[in-house]
Amino acid sequence: MTRNIDHRIEVAAPVRDERLKQRIIDIVNIHFTDTVKARWLDKEMSNTYVPRGNRKKVRSQIAIYDYLKQVEKQTRKNKEQQEQYESNQGHEHDRTGE
Repeated sequence: MTRNIDHRIEVAAPVRDERLKQRIIDIVNIHFTDTVKARWLDKEMSNTYVPRGNRKKVRSQIAIYDYLKQVEKQTRKNKEQQEQYESNQGHEHDRTGE
């Protein structure tokens, strides 16, 4: 597979949200653990697989998908808990008249 190394544009932007910054760091770290599809691209443009050795199989695309599913699940749970808390606070206000 040929790579567009010479004619591409790369863009960077600051990430100020600490939650999102941590997710990006987590995803990059997952990429570094890939032992199935990771490749070395050397100066001769040789595109060879990174040797796995005796490390367990980790395919980063699947691991990232699983990570994001878990993040989404936790986000929904936190949102439901927050809504429940706010609902309970409203009922407390109704009972006390404050």
